[in-house]
Amino acid sequence: MTADGFRCDPLAPGGAPGEALERLGACAESFFQTPLWTRTWLEHLPPGSRPWCCRLGEPDAPEAMALIGRRRLRLGGRLPLPLRRASLSESGEPGFDRLAVEFNGPLLRRPSALPAFLEGLLRATAGDYELLVARCTPQLTEALQAAAGRQGRGVTVYRRSLGWLCELPAAPEPQYLERLGRSTRQAVRRTRRRLEQEGEVRLTPARSDDEALAFFAGLRDLHERTWQARGEAGAFASPRLVAFHESLIARGHPGAVQLLRLSAGRRTLGYLYNFRHGPRVYQYQGGFDYVADPRLNLGLLAHVLAIEHHRAEGVRCYDLLAGDARYKRQLATRSYRLDSCRIAGRIGRWLQPA
Repeated sequence: MTADGFRCDPLAPGGAPGEALERLGACAESFFQTPLWTRTWLEHLPPGSRPWCCRLGEPDAPEAMALIGRRRLRLGGRLPLPLRRASLSESGEPGFDRLAVEFNGPLLRRPSALPAFLEGLLRATAGDYELLVARCTPQLTEALQAAAGRQGRGVTVYRRSLGWLCELPAAPEPQYLERLGRSTRQAVRRTRRRLEQEGEVRLTPARSDDEALAFFAGLRDLHERTWQARGEAGAFASPRLVAFHESLIARGHPGAVQLLRLSAGRRTLGYLYNFRHGPRVYQYQGGFDYVADPRLNLGLLAHVLAIEHHRAEGVRCYDLLAGDARYKRQLATRSYRLDSCRIAGRIGRWLQPA
């Protein structure tokens, strides 16, 4: 298929891609491409954001589709310039894009539609200063390089990140803990023994939507407390981000969105906030009460218990997502790569140094 059937049009204020999103949503390869995530994202965009919808094929039954945010560049962070930056699956507003869409890319009815879609996308954004595609797979990077090369343009990978994956053995194989390194097993068991002095150690899923929202409020408090102690803003630093997640939880719980509470006896120790898509669970955020006893490895214990909880549900992959953290290296069976790519537009190529 050629790029002749490609269209890129701004969505009307408050608009959505309609039935085409639902139809292609069945082909989503990650949770971050699902209609649940996309519709919630559209409803909570910052003021002034007006995303464009790019489609390849028939408007109501496209072969491929993606949303791009377009924002004016600012000089020194203040004065807007007559130049736009396009961002695939992001708003272009740094604060809101802390949502950190991973496995970024277009929705495809079939993989063969990707080259023509990318060709059309690059042509549609050639007049922008640049097109950003953050946290995409190396396969999409290669496809972008091929499409850009056909137009005499280049792709710069400005950041590479490692993601961490726990491949879960099917029951009745031994528990996942037995697959981990000796020091990690000891840390988990030592933490559990100490906590059992207070009562039964449990990881409990939220039983209702109201309880899920209460778990999220508790998670947010612990998460922000930890990041503020480090002098940094956490993942829920703005009311807009909090509202996004509350809407996502209300819509997606308990199937696609899961909240779990770690407790010992009557004491709450922390929470996990996970997404599920097919046989894969994405571990999005957590919050733990490290102040009570910093020696306890609450996160490690919670993840091991969560892995067994999800394994019983038939999950085969527990994805810790991107980011270099010791606990991820301790738990994962393998890593994978995500690239953040920049493709300069006509103006961008002229302004940037050779």
